Amino acid sequence: MLGQQDFQQKYVTHSSKAMEGILMIQQFLSSVATKVLIVVDRMSIGMLISQLLDIILSGLANAQ
Repeated sequence: MLGQQDFQQKYVTHSSKAMEGILMIQQFLSSVATKVLIVVDRMSIGMLISQLLDIILSGLANAQ
């Protein structure tokens, strides 16, 4: 019985440490993703707008 209790204690400690690690990894990844998205947004919004304008203008030119 004592051995089982000891095992359970070790398992609980191990799983809570694993959960902490997973949470830390998730937080790290989400902060990295947020930074990447901010950089990509700043760079690509202008490019997306110009590409959309090109597509719209060429579509209008082709329609006429």
